[in-house]
Amino acid sequence: MSAGALAWAVLVAGLAFTVLLAKVLADLLARETEDRALVEARTRDLAAEVDSHRRDAAALAETEARLRQLVQVMGEGMWVVDPAGRTTFVNRKMEEMLGVDSGGMIGRVPSEWSFPEDRQSLSELLGSSAGQPAQRELRLRRSDGTELWVILSQNAILDPAGNPQGTIGVLTDVTVRRHAENALRQSQKLESLGVLAAVSRTTSTTCSRPSWAT
Repeated sequence: MSAGALAWAVLVAGLAFTVLLAKVLADLLARETEDRALVEARTRDLAAEVDSHRRDAAALAETEARLRQLVQVMGEGMWVVDPAGRTTFVNRKMEEMLGVDSGGMIGRVPSEWSFPEDRQSLSELLGSSAGQPAQRELRLRRSDGTELWVILSQNAILDPAGNPQGTIGVLTDVTVRRHAENALRQSQKLESLGVLAAVSRTTSTTCSRPSWAT
């Protein structure tokens, strides 16, 4: 091959290589641009997702705070126990009803605030997380030893799989009503005894009166 032909061959080969290299570089640049666009889009999506989760978490925290506030100011006592029957939460009203200092009930069993003859009834309701929803009127013992009559409404706390995780009880103080009912019954009993005594005296007087006095 002559020198001129060789030179032309080298030149053509160089041009072909340059064109091929340019094509490869163009493809690489296009792919890099596409990848960068995908990364930027995914980054925006992740940022939006994180922002959405942050807003959801803030809304959830706000809702929980409101619920806790409502629980604390509600007019009924709330008592929560774990599967072992130990207290995990009570609201301020429950502490006030029993005369216990703040936090003084956590970790303790409900039967500590019952009279000996009432412990079984209280344990059947609050002491077991496997029970069915129930409501019962029962007596508790305040820290000063006085009676506290309540209506206890109990429900089991279940996880998503339906397994019991504890028990929640809502307690309404009915001590005043109970004492009023007891006082009324006592008054009626005394009144009945008084009537019976009056009848007995009348009967006794009639029976002891001489026949000529009739």
